[in-house]
Amino acid sequence: MKMVVAVVHVDDAPNIVERLAQKGYGSTCMHSQGSFLQQENRTLLVGVADDRVKEVLSTIRSAVRWRRGSVTGKSPANSMMVSEDMEITIAGATVFVLDVDQFLRV
Repeated sequence: MKMVVAVVHVDDAPNIVERLAQKGYGSTCMHSQGSFLQQENRTLLVGVADDRVKEVLSTIRSAVRWRRGSVTGKSPANSMMVSEDMEITIAGATVFVLDVDQFLRV
């Protein structure tokens, strides 16, 4: 079994949760905030059988979009100083796939 942890843009989360549910995958959606851009996002947790991971990743990939953003001033993440707005590309999702040793419903 695997745990898919996906950090996604706040606007993409409802669509991802809905698409996962349509395919029979339950998910937990938590409010989160990134340290670099200081923007609100959502972290989704999806428990899935090993042989279904590709389908979950494909579902997430199809429901997110890349965005443009800007960074100004000092970033708390790496103390980078930017004297003026610096435009950056923001990924649609950052996804981790973790091994699960045990799964319980209590």
